[in-house]
Amino acid sequence: MVTLFLTSALMVIVILIIRFLFKNKLSFLVLYPLWGLVLLRLLVPVTIIESPLSIMNLVNRSEEHTSELQSRMAIS
Repeated sequence: MVTLFLTSALMVIVILIIRFLFKNKLSFLVLYPLWGLVLLRLLVPVTIIESPLSIMNLVNRSEEHTSELQSRMAIS
């Protein structure tokens, strides 16, 4: 569930950056589908394809590392 919110938040940030960079140069025909992707991501929380280049791989590694550190501290 955390990955759903992180990826959605990342999508929102990217769209806001795109809007800022292109200010009045992008039409609503481009912006509405971008926001539609965010809406679709929030409404359909299923990941069909796992990418090896996903930023979520870094999050998963950090969670594994954190749990490993916690287990080491519990043993000590």
